[in-house]
Amino acid sequence: MQYPAADYELVFRTLLGSRAHEAEQFFTDMFLIERASLDGKGDFQKDLIGLLSRWDLLQSADQVFTLSTQIKPSAAILSTISALRSNGVLCCLASNQQSYRARFMSKGLGYSSCFDKEFYSCDLGFIKPDPRYFESILADLGQPASTMLFIDDQEANVVAARSVGLHGTVFSASFETGDQTLRAILSEYEISVQSV
Repeated sequence: MQYPAADYELVFRTLLGSRAHEAEQFFTDMFLIERASLDGKGDFQKDLIGLLSRWDLLQSADQVFTLSTQIKPSAAILSTISALRSNGVLCCLASNQQSYRARFMSKGLGYSSCFDKEFYSCDLGFIKPDPRYFESILADLGQPASTMLFIDDQEANVVAARSVGLHGTVFSASFETGDQTLRAILSEYEISVQSV
């Protein structure tokens, strides 16, 4: 549904300048900070400022925060989701995100109006593939798991969704072929995208 809109590695190597050879460690530190905030218990913004300070990159904080929201949504996939909703199909977003990016996705990218409901890990308190993540969503929706289809690009997440009774399938496609892949999956489950 969305893809990076920037070459993160290149940007960070440029920011590191003469320390570009330490980029792998920097990426590891960034990953750990983000991971710690995905369940909503960590403070991504505060922790990132601390990391940038330790790496003497505090002057680049605005650029790093902006980079973390460089996301390119697929207009074709969002159009398909709109068509599904027009047909009465409940469409929800289920994503592992820290709160900074989640708010950007919801408001900045307009996902709050593209989906019937949004479920971000930072709000649920659980991270995919924890089965409790999916159980929280099911409890909120109040519908049987067997009536829902979960589509994700990570097999572990799909396996976890299936473990609590959801139908699930792995999504693997490029930005250019994403919508065709999505429509093929929907067709397999006999979910119509055509107007009624």
